[in-house]
Amino acid sequence: MGGYKLTYFNLKVLGEPIRWILLHSNQEFEDDRVEAANWPEKKATLLWGQLPILTLEDGTEMTQSVAISEFLAKKFNLVPNDPIGQARCLEIVLHIQDCRSKWAPFYVEQDPEKQGAIKKDLLDNIFPHFLGKFNDIVAKNGNYVVGNTVTWADFWLTNFLEIWRDTIDDGLLDKYPALQKQMSNVFSIPQIAAWVDKRPQASLFGFVM
Repeated sequence: MGGYKLTYFNLKVLGEPIRWILLHSNQEFEDDRVEAANWPEKKATLLWGQLPILTLEDGTEMTQSVAISEFLAKKFNLVPNDPIGQARCLEIVLHIQDCRSKWAPFYVEQDPEKQGAIKKDLLDNIFPHFLGKFNDIVAKNGNYVVGNTVTWADFWLTNFLEIWRDTIDDGLLDKYPALQKQMSNVFSIPQIAAWVDKRPQASLFGFVM
């Protein structure tokens, strides 16, 4: 395929927002997915020992999902024009990462009792805190995270809203109409809609994510 190569696991999580940025920008890219069985061997060859990695057209490699996303977003005009708006996008994405760090122990926990306790805390405390704030921000901004048009922060938010809903509770977003609308806006983008219809099934520990 064309100039970009994204190397990540067969998951959505940190790779999907990057894929969406490239798709929205009509950029061809190689979707290089590392299977769990091949990861130890692959990991030993990497400078930082982690994924994702974005390989640019000239062979330059970039790591860290947020840095990759922001780089591509700036290159392909998925950021606001003003510095404050650009900072707001990064701010939101970092808060999404904070929420992700609270959710992550749930899907790696193998003990059902402990996993149940984590899920209860997520539903009772963590998600109401984060989703309530995200919902208020989106409602204030008119169905997008920053400003009145889609940015890379919207891709991050929609991706994780979908993952959290699918792994925790189908009704997770019932109380957050602005977030439901925001997700609908992103999934109605033609390039994203076409991708969702055909993307590979991605799973880990039995969860589709």
